[in-house]
Amino acid sequence: MRDRTGPRILGLAGSPRPGGNTRLLLEWFLEGAAATGARSETVVLNDLSFRPCQACGGCDLTGLCVLRDDMLGVYDAVKRADGLVVSSPIHFGSLSAQTKAAIDRFQCFWAARYLLGRPSLRPEEGRKGFLLAVGGMEKGDRFIRNAEEVVKVFFTVLGVEHAGTLFFPGLDHPGEAARRPGVREAAVEAGRSFTRSLAEPRP
Repeated sequence: MRDRTGPRILGLAGSPRPGGNTRLLLEWFLEGAAATGARSETVVLNDLSFRPCQACGGCDLTGLCVLRDDMLGVYDAVKRADGLVVSSPIHFGSLSAQTKAAIDRFQCFWAARYLLGRPSLRPEEGRKGFLLAVGGMEKGDRFIRNAEEVVKVFFTVLGVEHAGTLFFPGLDHPGEAARRPGVREAAVEAGRSFTRSLAEPRP
């Protein structure tokens, strides 16, 4: 049964750069979420120690990853969350390496859902997900679409509804998001709206 004291929102921070623009976006998003009654937790992927998926097939029979590293804590955090926010810069036309490597490690969730018929998350609980991203190029529409498609597949495997994407191109220097008019306000409002949507009944 879900905790009714307020939705739990997990932020996966995929930027390798402390003080980077995607970190700021995530902080502002969660600020808006907190103002609407949410409790939040942030995992900085670059601070973790974990190996990439080895495609070993070890999870095929159990739905559990055989690698025993910091991703185990991420799995637990995802299971606790009502809302999941992926925050990543656009690197080489897609997600950052840290973000993609973490997503790949959810192969065990794929195995649990599609091979074993035992989803790690219960879809009836109505979890939702959101993508926050920034890119250095002014015209990065193709790149954000690439990143968004990966995240949508990730959410589908988890049984999480994609509730939206907020993308800002042309932000290349650390902290630049704080100086651009309207960016903070948009991120805060996205956090508020996302949190309100978690309380909406499923159709």
